[in-house]
Amino acid sequence: MSSPGPKRLAKTERSKAPLIIVIVLLAVLALLAGGYLGLCSWVKGNGLLLPGTVVSGLPGGQTADLSKMDADSAARLIDSCLDADLAQRTITVSYGKGQTALLEGELLTTDATLPITDALAWKAGQPTYMLGLMWLGFGPNSSSEHTVSPFVLSEEGEARIAQLAAQIAEELYVAPVDFSYEITEETVELTRGTDGQSVDQAALEQAMKDALLTGETRLAVTTEPIPSAELTGEILSELVLVPAQVSAIGEDGKLTPTTIGRGIDAAAAQALIDQTEAGQPCSIPLVSLMPDLTGTEAILFQDVLASSDSYMAGPAGRRTNIKLAVAAIDGTVVLPGQTFSYNAIVGERTAEKGYQTATVYVQGEDRQELGGGICQLASALYYCSLYSNLEIVERKPHRFAVTYVPYGLDATIAWGSINYKFKNNTDYPIRISAVTEGNNLYVKLYGTKVDDTYVKMENIQLSKTPYNTLYKIDPETAAGATSELVHAYTGFKYEVYRCVYAGDGTLISRTFENTSTYSYRDKVIGVNVADAAKYGIDPTLTTPQAEGSYSSAQPSPTPSPEPSPEPSPEPEPSVEPTPDVTPEPDYTSDPGVGPTDPGWASGGSSDPGV
Repeated sequence: MSSPGPKRLAKTERSKAPLIIVIVLLAVLALLAGGYLGLCSWVKGNGLLLPGTVVSGLPGGQTADLSKMDADSAARLIDSCLDADLAQRTITVSYGKGQTALLEGELLTTDATLPITDALAWKAGQPTYMLGLMWLGFGPNSSSEHTVSPFVLSEEGEARIAQLAAQIAEELYVAPVDFSYEITEETVELTRGTDGQSVDQAALEQAMKDALLTGETRLAVTTEPIPSAELTGEILSELVLVPAQVSAIGEDGKLTPTTIGRGIDAAAAQALIDQTEAGQPCSIPLVSLMPDLTGTEAILFQDVLASSDSYMAGPAGRRTNIKLAVAAIDGTVVLPGQTFSYNAIVGERTAEKGYQTATVYVQGEDRQELGGGICQLASALYYCSLYSNLEIVERKPHRFAVTYVPYGLDATIAWGSINYKFKNNTDYPIRISAVTEGNNLYVKLYGTKVDDTYVKMENIQLSKTPYNTLYKIDPETAAGATSELVHAYTGFKYEVYRCVYAGDGTLISRTFENTSTYSYRDKVIGVNVADAAKYGIDPTLTTPQAEGSYSSAQPSPTPSPEPSPEPSPEPEPSVEPTPDVTPEPDYTSDPGVGPTDPGWASGGSSDPGV
């Protein structure tokens, strides 16, 4: 019988083998782990730079590989790469319009320890357990590039860059100019604004430092815009807007003024602004905003400021013309600040409108033209404007004196050349009332009286030029008879003053109004050639001659007839004169009637029809 001992021993030994292997493997892993951790610990404290550590930004664009170097070795390597002549490191700073400035490398000093210190600090910030892999060239951060320049600015360099940045910032600074505008009677004269510019001085300093330290050769300075005040058509519209105001009874019981508003078309203004360059002017039309006078009749037009009554002499065509002009003007409202224009309201005198021919005077001669006679209405308006103490904008006297208003208080008009204008310089609207009744013309100005002042006109005669009577051979005149070929006018020169009085009769002001000069015109009498000797004129001449100017033998002449006194024609234009009229009286001062009653003209039956 065999023994079982050896077989059991072999089986036991085979069962222990895997355990030994595990133990060995664990021991090896423990040794490796310990060794790795030891490596990590060693790397952490070895004072060497990690593999893959590179310094860039060296002169000439060089880089230096500092892998596994100690600080001293790395410093020597960097020093060997540095440019010994720092003057060669120069940067050109360009700014403005072609201006440049230089920053030299002499403003720098070298310090090779800067990138090394930065790289070692970066190493110290990595996890310890990763340092071993990084040392062996593995891991996500197996390399590091450090662009910290080995150069630093000297104190002189710091000051130079600060000074240059301040200089450039000052030279490039442009203050913004806001838009400006001026309001005239008809336009807004606008000048567009211009944007300014500035330089961020602190940012420029830093940019110059960075460029010099990193070896750049050029640096362009950029500016930042400083916008001027915003301008749009809507903004300008709000700035210039003045709303219209309608008169009303105020809290103090007094009538508030009526005013015309003003504004602009915002869209049209925007279009003009868009077409205008910055800093350049443009004109934007003003728009008048008219007050709505509806319902104000109960408080406005309550006072008669002045009135004129005159007789419309002359042919029917002349009266027709006056009536047409009256129809155009009657009811016209002149708002405060507005200027009344006779020609603008009446318009051109045409046959289509019904105007007829009547005598007018052109260069002192009689002519038949459409619209003759309507100067009488213009004169009545001038008369009323003066007595209403209104501002006269445009007025011209007749060529020859008229009788329907005092000398110096008349106004002539002619389409396209002569106009009559007055301005409503009161705070309230004025309404013109012009009517005809029979052969009489009545004109009144209605408005608002705010005090008891009144006006008297003073007209002073400076000179008087009488006319001569001349004779002319006229084949149309029968023998023994005479005919008036040219109507005569006496010449005058008057100086007119406007006198404003307080209600108690105290003179407030006396101001010069105008100088009116009226031409004289000689009377020409036509005679038959058979009567030449009777009047002592040369029968062979066809030009007007003075009586007795021809010296041949002749019978004693019959005494010449008294010259007809001067009628009141209307100057250019005017109407045909009526012969043998009553002479005009000489008026040298106010007619002596109230400020609203031009009663002087009520006796206008001597008007010659102009």
